[in-house]
Formats: sequence, structure tokens, C-alpha cells
Amino acid sequence: GMASSGPQRPNQPTSAQRWADAAHRAIEAAGPAGLSDMLADDFVQESYRSGSLTLRREGMLGTVRMMKEMGLHVAGEPVAVAGDLHLLTRRRYVHERDTVELLAISEWNADGRLVRLVEYDADALDEALAALADLSGAPAVRLDAPG
Repeated sequence: GMASSGPQRPNQPTSAQRWADAAHRAIEAAGPAGLSDMLADDFVQESYRSGSLTLRREGMLGTVRMMKEMGLHVAGEPVAVAGDLHLLTRRRYVHERDTVELLAISEWNADGRLVRLVEYDADALDEALAALADLSGAPAVRLDAPG
């Protein structure tokens, strides 16, 4: 709706949103090669989904390579931003008839490279929003229509 409380959503996509879109297109077009150009050298992926997991740069590239070989597609829509470099996305991984949904915070550096990806269970929205604000040091601004 038109009524809004808290921080105003940005008129323009933030850098994080633009870079995330570019990364998504690069992965669709070029798979791991497309992604490797977007990852910072010190990239790390953390997961707080039921079962914790940390992946370094090579692991992430391996995951994308495997996804492509398995015919796994990822779709995502932005849920919230905080500052210019942090974005929370709801992601769906689709493989044949199976779908896995999760929430992922992406943190970007000023060069447009992905520094960190933090995953949460799909229903852990409050936790993910709090983490988004913590990581960025700025208030989280919802982009999706409030439920």
C-alpha cells in the first residue's frame, strides 16, 4: 500500500540490487565462470539453515558448477535492503519437481564483488532482517509488499 512506516524504500535500486541482478544474469549466461568474476577473493558463505555450513570461494564455484550440471535453476526476488551494499533475497532453487526455498543476505564491496552470502531458512524472516541490519549498520527497508 501507500502508507509506510520506518525508513523509506529507495527510489533507485541500491548498488547491492544492481550487482545482484548482474550476478544472476552472469550465472545464467556463463555458470561458474560468470560467478567467479563477481566473487571477492575472501568470499565466504555462511548458512544458518537447519544445519550450519560454511563455504569458501572454491566451494561456492563448485556449487554453481554442480547446479548447472544438474539442471538446477535459481530464482530470487529482493525482500529488503540495508544501506547500499546489503540485500536480502528470497531464493528458490528448482530442480525438476523439487523446490528448495531459502532467504539469503548478500554483502557486496564497493567494487561490486560479492563478499558474503548468509543463508537462513525460508521462514526465518525476522532473524534474517535483524542480521541484515546488523551486518550493514543501517536499518533494513522492506521491498516486498508487507504480508
